[in-house]
Amino acid sequence: MASNDEQRSATTIITTAAQSIAARLIANETTAKFTKAEISTTNLFNQSVTELQVLTSLDNVQQTADINTVTVINNNTVNVNVAIDQTKAPNNYQMNSVGLFAVDGDGKEVLYSVTVLKDPVYIHQDAMGSALGIDLETVVGQASNVEISVNPAGAVTNEILKAALADYVKADDSTVVHTADMRKPASDVAGIEEVNAKQDAIAYTPADDSKVVHDNKNGTEQLNGIQVQPFNKLSDTIGGRNLLLGTSSVKVRNPTWDKIINVDVTNLVGETLTYSVILDITDSKQGAIGVSLTPQDSSGKPIGDTVSSNSINWGNAGKIIATITIPAGASNLSIEERTNNTDQNPLAGSRKLEKGSIATDWTPAPEDKVNVSDMRKPASDVAGIEEVNTKQDKLTITPADDSKVVHDNHDNTITANGTSYDLSKSGLTSLQTIDGGSFNDLPLGTVFARGLADSPDNSPAFTTTTFYSSAWGGRKVQIAIADNTNRMFTRIFNDGIWTGWNKLADDSKVAHLSGANNFDTTPTVNSYPLLLASSLPSDLARLSQDANFTAKLQQNGQDVALANNTIARNPDTGVVSKPTDFTNLTVNGGKSVATRDDLKSLEASAWRPLTLANSTSGTILFKDNGDGTASLTGSANFTIAKGTTTLTPVITPPTGYTFTSLKWSKGTNNKGVYVTGNMTGVSYGISYIFDTSLSNGDICFLGSYDNTYTVTFSPSELTTLNTAAACNPALVSISKV
Repeated sequence: MASNDEQRSATTIITTAAQSIAARLIANETTAKFTKAEISTTNLFNQSVTELQVLTSLDNVQQTADINTVTVINNNTVNVNVAIDQTKAPNNYQMNSVGLFAVDGDGKEVLYSVTVLKDPVYIHQDAMGSALGIDLETVVGQASNVEISVNPAGAVTNEILKAALADYVKADDSTVVHTADMRKPASDVAGIEEVNAKQDAIAYTPADDSKVVHDNKNGTEQLNGIQVQPFNKLSDTIGGRNLLLGTSSVKVRNPTWDKIINVDVTNLVGETLTYSVILDITDSKQGAIGVSLTPQDSSGKPIGDTVSSNSINWGNAGKIIATITIPAGASNLSIEERTNNTDQNPLAGSRKLEKGSIATDWTPAPEDKVNVSDMRKPASDVAGIEEVNTKQDKLTITPADDSKVVHDNHDNTITANGTSYDLSKSGLTSLQTIDGGSFNDLPLGTVFARGLADSPDNSPAFTTTTFYSSAWGGRKVQIAIADNTNRMFTRIFNDGIWTGWNKLADDSKVAHLSGANNFDTTPTVNSYPLLLASSLPSDLARLSQDANFTAKLQQNGQDVALANNTIARNPDTGVVSKPTDFTNLTVNGGKSVATRDDLKSLEASAWRPLTLANSTSGTILFKDNGDGTASLTGSANFTIAKGTTTLTPVITPPTGYTFTSLKWSKGTNNKGVYVTGNMTGVSYGISYIFDTSLSNGDICFLGSYDNTYTVTFSPSELTTLNTAAACNPALVSISKV
C-alpha cells in the first residue's frame, strides 16, 4: 500500500465498477443494494491501489458472509455490518481480505469494495454458534439511493422476546405495598424529596468499591476481581469434592489452543456437575475463551445437549463456570477450554469438577492430599508449626545460590542458568503434531511432523528436533528420525540456506578400526570377505611392477598377441602409425588384395561420366590418357536456344581437371561440331554444324538453326569426324588443377 497506509491495520478500496455505480447514484440514475461479503485468505495488503481497483473477484474464498445491517453515516457514506457465522466455517483459517458485493438497479452484481488487512484475523470453526461481526464503512455517493436493510437473522423476533420474558418472575400482588396497607396516615409519611434531603445531611463513609460485591447481570457476581456464582437456596446444591486429579492453583499455559479433559461419568448419570477454572488471556491482543461441556457415549458420540459457559475477552482473566446434568447413556464428559480467535494459548489453573450446581473455591482432590491417616507418627509425636518455626530460627542455614536454582516462571517455562526452557517442547509432555507445511519452517524443539515438504525421504512421518544458536548470524541444526524405519537424517542451516539431508550410516553395517588401521572384524562386500594385501599370492601380477608370464595369455579363449607381433594403429583414426610391408597379402581364401597405389592407377585410367549442363538425356565418358589429353566417347541430347549468341556450358570436366583446347575434327569454319537432329543413325554431314568453344574450362555451344541437337563422340555410327563410320574417340587437351 502507499506510505500513508503503512501505520493502518486495514484499508478499504472502492473498485472501478463501484465508482461507476457511485456516479450513477449521485445522478439519481440507479439504486444499490449490498448483497454479501466473501472472506479470503489471500493477503493483498501490499498490492497497489490501482491493482485493487480493477479486481472483480477474490481468490481463496473460505466462506460467504451475510449482510447483517446497512446504516447511513452521512449523505455519501454508509456502514455495512457483516456477520461471519463461524458454524459455517469450513475449517480454521486466517482472514486476510474481505470482498463486499452489491447489485445495482439493473440487477448486475459487482465486487464493490476490497478491505485488506495488515495482520490476519483468525477465524475458528465453532459449532457453539459463535459469529464474528465486522463493520465496513463504505462510500456510496448518494446514501438515499442505497437500500437500508436489517437481516432478520440478526434481529430479535417478537417470539424470541416473549420466550425470554416468560422466564422473568411477575410481580406478586400480595407482596406489593398498597396505600391501604400503610400504618401511618399520609400526613405522617415523608416524601422522597424529604428523605433525600435528610439523607444528604447525614455524615457517612462511602464503601470501598474494591470490597463491594457487584452484580454482573448475567447470573454471576464479581468479588475481589473474581467472577463468582451466587447461591440459590431453593435450587442450588454444593458438592465441594474435586473430581479431577492432579490439579493445581498455579496457572500454567495450555500446550494447545483448545485444551480437552475427558472424565469418566459412567457412575454419575443423573448427577448435576459444575466445572470451574481460572483462565487468563491478558497477553492476547484479540479473541475470547470459554468452556463447553459435552456428554458422550462409549463410542465418543455426543449425547444430550452441550453446555457452554460465559466467555472472557482478550486482555482479561477470570473464573469460568459451567453446569451440566449427566444424561442417561453417557459414559464420558468432554470438558473443552476453547479459544476463539486468540493469538496466545491461555493460562489455566484451579480446575475443579464437583457435584452440585455451585462452584466452590478450588481444593485438590482427596487423592492429591496428605491426610492425618497417612502419617506414620502419632499426633503426640508430631511438632506443631510454631515449634518447627522456633527450631528453625535456631538453625544455621546457608541460603541457596540463586544463580544455581531452577525457577518456575508460572507460564509453562522454567529458567536454569539464565536460559528459559519451554516445558511444552520437552519430553515432559506429549510431542506437538504438525501436519502439512515444510521442514524448513518447523519450530524449535522436538515435534512429530507428518506429510511435510522438504522431508529427508518418502517416510510418512518423522520425529524431528530443531536446534538454534544466535552465533554468527544464526545457525540451525535439524535431526529427523523416520517413524516407521530405523533411519536418521541430519542437516544444517547456514547463511539463510538449508543444506541437503545426510543419512547416518547403520553402525551394524560399518567396518570398525581398532588400533592402527586394523579391522576388528573381517570386512565384506555383498557378503564376500575382502582379501588383505598380505594374504595375496606372491606371483600375483601387480600394476606397480613388471610381471613375466611364462605361459600364454588369453582373452575369451583367444591368444593375446605380444607387442612385437602387432601393428601399431591410432585407436581414434584407425591409421597405422608405423609403416609395415605386407608380402603376398590375400583374403577370402587366397584372393590378392589391391594396394592404394593399385587403386589410384586404376582410377586414373578409368572411364568416368561427365557432368552435362542443358542436357535432356545421354551420357558422355571421360578418360585421362596420361599425356595431357583426354578421350571423350558417348552421346547426349542438348537443348540450346535457337539463334543464341551467348556461349552455353554443356560439358564440364571431372573434379581436378580443366579443358584447355579441342582436338577433334571440326567443320569448315573450324568451330563446328557434327551433329544430327535425331538418333536414326543417319549422318547429315555438315549441314548441322554449330559453333563450339571453351569458356572457364567448360565446353560451350552457340545456338544454330534448330534448338535440339544430339552430339555423338565415336565409337559410334554418328561421329564428330565427317562421314566416318568408326574412328577413335574425340580428343581434348586437359590440365590438372
